[in-house]
Amino acid sequence: MTGGRRGEAAGGASSTLTVANPASRSFKAWKVWSALQAFGMDAFGAEIDHVLDLVQRMADPIEPAPDLELMGHVSLTAVCFRIGGATEAAHRAVRAALSDEGTALLGPARLGPPRPEGL
Repeated sequence: MTGGRRGEAAGGASSTLTVANPASRSFKAWKVWSALQAFGMDAFGAEIDHVLDLVQRMADPIEPAPDLELMGHVSLTAVCFRIGGATEAAHRAVRAALSDEGTALLGPARLGPPRPEGL
């Protein structure tokens, strides 16, 4: 069928396969909307500020530490760093130890070569 009418408009029966029902789609903003209704904008703002403070609190001691290397600018909730001279296995062991003791939950990251200045 090329560019013609479909379903009842074309003289045939209506098909649920050719008619999109907006009610069948998920309302992706529902969780955010309902949380905003329950807690309010101020609570959301305070929580975001708290998380950003925690991220900076994590990054601050990494920068001056001689055995740690901050791998990029701290933005939002990502703090990328590595242990200078450590192997991949050593990094895995540190991540596991920090997670087991409840200090931090760190995930692995693979970084490519640094970008040239200005990009």
